[in-house]
Amino acid sequence: MSIHSRFILCFILLFQCTSDKNVCYVSFSDFNVVFFAEGGICVKIGNSEFCGKGQVPISRDQFEGSMTYEILGEEKKICDGYFNIPKENMKIAIIGDTSYKTGYLPLLVREIQKFSPDIVFHVGDFQYDTHMDKWNRLFEYFRPIFSTSVFQLVAGNHEYDSKKDIETFKRFFPYEGEFFFEWNGIIFWGINTFKPGWYEDFLKASEKIESYKGPLIIFIHKPFVSLSRWNKIGTMNEAIFQKVYNRVSVVFSGHDHVYGRVRITFPDKVFENIISGGGGAYIYGCPDERSKKLSIGEREFKADVLKCVADFNTVLCELKNRSLDCKAVSPTRGVLDVFSIDLSGSK
Repeated sequence: MSIHSRFILCFILLFQCTSDKNVCYVSFSDFNVVFFAEGGICVKIGNSEFCGKGQVPISRDQFEGSMTYEILGEEKKICDGYFNIPKENMKIAIIGDTSYKTGYLPLLVREIQKFSPDIVFHVGDFQYDTHMDKWNRLFEYFRPIFSTSVFQLVAGNHEYDSKKDIETFKRFFPYEGEFFFEWNGIIFWGINTFKPGWYEDFLKASEKIESYKGPLIIFIHKPFVSLSRWNKIGTMNEAIFQKVYNRVSVVFSGHDHVYGRVRITFPDKVFENIISGGGGAYIYGCPDERSKKLSIGEREFKADVLKCVADFNTVLCELKNRSLDCKAVSPTRGVLDVFSIDLSGSK
């Protein structure tokens, strides 16, 4: 099998099985190829077959274009699907803070399906309930996405609410909601800020990032500038913020149950934090403040709220060359915002 030489990724094809549900999805992470399963399975990709139990590492193969796969159990096919690795233009979708209780999640999934993204990034708080039947119901909504797109999840705070939450989360997402991969010189970095020892892992990953010179896109649950806490604009994740502000090209977050876009301006750096926390959980309000001077450590910056809409949403983007062209879409109001991020000047 072959892949475009510039697309250096690893693939983690993760399979999980509850007593009555099969969950299969494809993820990218680092430079290893790992097939994960509960129990013994065989994974067929093209003419190749990989069998094992638990995590099955293989040497890195390089794929190109649309790939199909099948997951085989001991007696029958468990699931199948496909994923696409584009040579040039990539389509991505961002969603966060998902819940089916408001009734809007299936409408958001439908918007994502219509867009046909290559990768779906979930920016945390995948599930708010530890009961297995609730997880199964949520997986049913995501099944169309799992079978047609690469799926990347960042850990949210609700993944760590209790011991049971942590056990369930690690069972279905053993990489614990963090990832790193490169595509066409662009780095995609998903950061977990909730697991024990997370900051040490963050520092190690930061050292790796420094060896890359291309644009950096960060996915993190809590935004650097929050819009829907205490009806004011305020900073979050200050420890990470201080380390990456002069390196990052754009940040995608959740946590605030709104759609928001904030321009963050330092004397020597400007970037935007996009918030897509309206994936079906109950919506919060937007702040009265629209512009504010803030600081992280001794560094002062200005935060300008370019857009804030208290509505359910997903963000759909096309990555062409070094331009990230996006629109925020609501199932109730249609297009909420349209914007472009120029990555060409990024480090």
